Amino acid sequence: MVGACAAFGPVALGCGAGSTQQGSTDGGGGVDSGSGGGGGVDSGNDPPLPDAGFEKGNVTVGSVNDLPQGTVLRVPNAPLILGRDARGVYAMTSLCTHRGCDMRLGGNIGPTVVVCNCHGAVFDANGSVTRGPAGSPLSHFAVGIDSDGTLSVDQNTVVPADTRLPVL
Repeated sequence: MVGACAAFGPVALGCGAGSTQQGSTDGGGGVDSGSGGGGGVDSGNDPPLPDAGFEKGNVTVGSVNDLPQGTVLRVPNAPLILGRDARGVYAMTSLCTHRGCDMRLGGNIGPTVVVCNCHGAVFDANGSVTRGPAGSPLSHFAVGIDSDGTLSVDQNTVVPADTRLPVL
């Protein structure tokens, strides 16, 4: 689903750049709350920061069966981005390294690019900076899978950006 917003389980598919769909994830197939467009203009407003109520530590993020290769998704219950490429599944922070804006709330997350709408920083699908003002890549976290294919992310375990959970 390139360029579209949708939800599966507790994970909402990310909106690709240029998508303008908005809504809320309610577990019933609603769309996520990502904003479309991508101005990148510094409005001087405080960045949207994650709510203190978000899960910390080990977070269940959905089924591997619902995560096709080539997708990059926002996780609604934690400040995380989940991706799957040819090498496997990975997770990274959704907090921009420039000023901490939560790109799940104020950004575009798509299969090839992650954009922070606060000040215009752009990251590739693996979290490397492709355009400032961000100066550091997005941190990656350990991903696990249980016997029924449920994925979880350990936000307390930072891993190298090339780390993947291999899946069939």
